[in-house]
Amino acid sequence: MSAARTQPETTDPETGWTEVPVFVHGILPEADPASHAKEYNALLDAVNAALRRYGKRPFSSHRIYVEWGWDSRQSTQPDRYLAEVERKIAMHTNRAVKKTRDFTLNPLRLAYKPMRSLFFFGVADLFYYVSEDGETAVRTHVFDYVAGKIREMMRSPKTRLSLTFFGHSAGSLISHDLLFHLFGKKDAAKSEGPAMARDLNPVRGFIRHDRLRIRHLYTFGSPISTLALRSNSMIDKIRHSTLLQPRDIGLRASDRLPAPRWVNFWDQDDLFSGPVSFLYANRDGVIEDKYLNVGSFFPATHTTYWYSAEMADHIAKTF
Repeated sequence: MSAARTQPETTDPETGWTEVPVFVHGILPEADPASHAKEYNALLDAVNAALRRYGKRPFSSHRIYVEWGWDSRQSTQPDRYLAEVERKIAMHTNRAVKKTRDFTLNPLRLAYKPMRSLFFFGVADLFYYVSEDGETAVRTHVFDYVAGKIREMMRSPKTRLSLTFFGHSAGSLISHDLLFHLFGKKDAAKSEGPAMARDLNPVRGFIRHDRLRIRHLYTFGSPISTLALRSNSMIDKIRHSTLLQPRDIGLRASDRLPAPRWVNFWDQDDLFSGPVSFLYANRDGVIEDKYLNVGSFFPATHTTYWYSAEMADHIAKTF
C-alpha cells in the first residue's frame, strides 16, 4: 500500500493516532551491504506477533525504512559512497598484509583478520558519522528522507502520526540526533543549513499542532553513552552531573503515555553497547536500560538483536 494514502486504515479509532515504526540500521560489518529490509521485517514481524499475543494493536502497514552509508538510491549525499570507498581501502590493505612475511607465535594473530574486517566495514562507518563532513551528509540524507515520508503520510489534515523509532548501533545515534533536532531547544537548529531547516520545519509544525508525536524509542547495540564525548558541551554536562531532559527528544509528559518511553537494550558481550539512562533526568522510569543476553561472542552479538525473540517480546510488553 502506498505511504501517501490519505488516511491509514489502521488508525486507532479510540485515540486517532496511527502508529508508524521508523527503522535506522547501524554500522555495516560486511563488505558488500544490501538492503536491511530483511532485518527490519524480521523484527517488525516478531513485534507485531507479540503485540497480538498481548491483545494490543499491531503497527500500521505504513513504515519508514532508512538506508545510509551505501548506494541505496535513497540519498544524493556523499554517504552513499562510503561502502564503496571502504572496500577499496580494505582491498589495498589486505593485499599488503598477504605480501608481508612476519612470523609470530602470538595466537591472537588469528583474530586480527576478522577484527580488521570489522574495523574497515563497521567501525569506519561510525568514524564517518562522528566526523564533521560525515555527520552533515548522513543527517542531511536521513533527516530529509524521514521528513519526506512524514509529509507524504500527512497529506490528509485528519492524519495524526505516532512514531516509534528502532535504532541499531550508529542508527540509534542518528535517531537520537534527529529527535533532538525536532524537539530540542532552539540551539539544536543552529547547526542546520537552509536545506535541512526547510525539510524539518514542516515536521515541527505537525508537532506544534498535535499531529505528530514520538511514542517510543527502542535502541539496541547503542554507543550513545560513549559517543557523548564527541562534544565539549556534553563533556561539561557529564563532568558536572547535569542531566539531559527526555522532553528534548520528544518524550514529553504531556503525551500522557506510560513509561518506559525509551528502552535501550544492551549486552556486555557487545562491546559497542552500554546503558544510557544515567545521562538523563529519568523521572518515573521514562528510560529503561534493559540487559539482554543475545550472545557471547563479539562481533556477532552486535547484530543478533534483530532476531531476538526476547527483545521483540519486551518491546511489545512495554508498547
